[in-house]
Amino acid sequence: FEIVKRVVNTHAPNLVPETATIRVDFAETPETTDITARLSNYETRIAMGIWSAVDALLADNPDIRDREVAMTILQERRDEAVALGKENAGFRSIPFDGENP
Repeated sequence: FEIVKRVVNTHAPNLVPETATIRVDFAETPETTDITARLSNYETRIAMGIWSAVDALLADNPDIRDREVAMTILQERRDEAVALGKENAGFRSIPFDGENP
C-alpha cells in the first residue's frame, strides 16, 4: 500500500493522506467437502484415536471454543436421545467418555 500511495501522490499530490492505512479482513472460505466425506473423515480420526466426539463438535461449531462446553452439549444430546428412547440415534460408532474427551 505504501508504494501505491507514493505513486498516486506523485501524479495527484495529496490525494491519499500520508497517514492513510489499509486493513484487510479475509473472509472464511466455505468448506467444499460434502457432509458425507466430512463425517467419514471425523469417524476415521475418532477410530484412530486422534480425535474424540468433542473434536468433531468443535470442528463443526466454530462458535464453541471451550472443550468443557462441547462436552456438556454432547452429554445433553445423549441424555435427550436416551429420554426419547433412541440411545444410539446419531451416535453410532462415536465413543464418548465424559471424563476423558
